[in-house]
Order: sequence, then structure tokens, then C-alpha cells
Amino acid sequence: MNIKHFPRGLKQPEKGFRFSVDALLLSAFIRPGQGWKILDLGCGCGVVGLGIILANPDLELKVTGVDCDPQMIAFAEENAQNLGVKDKYQTLLLDIKQINHSSIEAESFDLVLLNPPYRASRQGRISPYKEKNPARFEISATLNTFIQAARFAVKNKKKVGIIYLAERLAEVMTELKTNRLTPKKMRPVYGRINKPARLCLLQAVKNGGPGLCLEPPLVLYKDEPANILTDQAKAFCPFLKK
Repeated sequence: MNIKHFPRGLKQPEKGFRFSVDALLLSAFIRPGQGWKILDLGCGCGVVGLGIILANPDLELKVTGVDCDPQMIAFAEENAQNLGVKDKYQTLLLDIKQINHSSIEAESFDLVLLNPPYRASRQGRISPYKEKNPARFEISATLNTFIQAARFAVKNKKKVGIIYLAERLAEVMTELKTNRLTPKKMRPVYGRINKPARLCLLQAVKNGGPGLCLEPPLVLYKDEPANILTDQAKAFCPFLKK
């Protein structure tokens, strides 16, 4: 594995959607098991799926990255090749709304990872670069679309990982429950300790029993000096340091 190129060396669009810290946090959130098959829905340039492979070099994992954008699929494949993990990573060009009519079989993955668009359609400033908007807004796929696809693909009693806006946490919980995905672990993510949480990391289990573990808050940056990572953040996700 050529980990020195991750994440800053990843190929991604100059003017399209570019990954941010939330993708790296999701890749560090769930420790997979030996031999797990992992599905990354809306994979973009592959950052989440590639991150989980690189974070667990001792495990034999098989990751499938799914995206509806041919350009992003091409970037994901090139990144897997450059990182030396092409044997563990494959891609599939697919609109996730059609997942049950694709080559993906029902209940065939041990872990499904979701980093869906955070905003409802047209809720916020639209980018002049139209390629960015489907990843930021629920234009081509909604939160429910992603969660339904996860329910279809994940095995019974296996895991779904998601990162999403804290302000929409109630919607996430409702959609998960509707789709028989029981939240089991949650970690709020704060930019700084004196500000409200912006993000939440969630782990759900398909048809899981009751019981939610609310983990300690993850604080990314120190108050002073500005934009310096906390030791906690660096320990949680070493990729943030690179």
C-alpha cells in the first residue's frame, strides 16, 4: 500500500465536488471484521472506501464503491491503483435508486457506508459548477434513497455507518427506524468545543435490538491557535494530519 498519497494525493475534480473532513471521519468510525464486504454508496473519488482499507491493513477487505458519475468512478479507480489496493477495491457505475435492479444482491454486504447530500434541494447556495450540486443537495438522491439502498444491501444484523448534519439528526433517526436499521452508536462531532455540534457519526444494525451508546464528543480543532487539530481528533483519524 502506498499510503503516503492519502488523502492529499487523491485524484479528484478541479471544479467538481471535492471531499472534505467528514469523509475521513467516516472512514475511521467503524472497525470492520476480517473478510468483510463493504459497500460505499455515493463513493465520489473513493475516499471513504479507500480510507477504511488503509486504516485496516491487517484485514482482508473487499470494498465496492458505487457512484452515478462516470468521472468520479474513473477517479476512484485511479486512486485505488495509485494506492496499491486495486485488489481490495472495485467500482460500480450505478444510480442507487436502481440498486435492486443491479448486479448488487440483496443482503450481501457486512457494512454499508453513507455520506449523503446534506441539504434539501435548493436549500442553500447553489454552486456555479453544476457537478458539485448533486453531492451537496438532494437533487438526484435523498437521504431516504441512501438509507433504503443501505437496507437493501446490508446483511441481517450487520452494520450501516453514516455521517450527517447534526441539525437533521431527527430525520436520520426516523428514516433509519422506518428501514429497520437500529441506531446502536452515535458520536457528535464539534468543530470547536464552545460551538454546537455540526455533524454526527452514526452506526446502525439491521434488525438490531434496542440500546444506543452515545459516545463522548469528538472535537476537531483547538480554540487557540485557530485551525489546529486537537490530539483527540488526530488519534481518532490519523489521516487528518496529512
